[in-house]
Amino acid sequence: MIKVRTFLVRVDSGRYVGVALTSGGELACNTIPLRGRAEADAELRASCVRAWRDVEFCEGPPSPLAEDVANRVLKLFFARPANLIGPLLKPSERVRRVLETVYAIPPGRVATYSAVARLSGTSPRMAGLALSKNPFPLVIPCHRVVRADLSLGGYSYGEVIKADLLVREGVEVDLRSGKVDPRFLVSERELNKRRLLARPWWGSPV
Repeated sequence: MIKVRTFLVRVDSGRYVGVALTSGGELACNTIPLRGRAEADAELRASCVRAWRDVEFCEGPPSPLAEDVANRVLKLFFARPANLIGPLLKPSERVRRVLETVYAIPPGRVATYSAVARLSGTSPRMAGLALSKNPFPLVIPCHRVVRADLSLGGYSYGEVIKADLLVREGVEVDLRSGKVDPRFLVSERELNKRRLLARPWWGSPV
């Protein structure tokens, strides 16, 4: 079991970002900016349970660290540069490899589930499962992963928001077909180079 403190931070846009921190200050989970406080709270708790299973929640007092994380997440939501967020609670090695590969996809580009899987040493199905439980949306940009036919594929917050995020980052999405322009697909070779250079800031393992 992991114990986390939950924070619902109202950010400049009037939205709320849910943040869950361990007692050691590691980020266990976050939400994207959401319109309602109750929605952010429900999504934060559900996301934590999806990712970590056995979780004990307690509400925390105002936290400068949680506010800092939330405001950096807001910047990522609007495709603005943000400083490194972390440390992140470290998942299993198999999940970590997938998240590290996805972390390396640059803004304005996309990669396929199959490419992510190959570079992570797993199957597309397992890569998709790991990303469906991603506890760090926007921090680990799983919205930049698409299907082999360049259709958007699933996203915890829905395909409309996934498309909006990609468009903000400069990716061209055909709204009729729901597919990404192939010019924005990052090559596996480039992604592998980036994966070896840029990694998330991991904290302690679960």
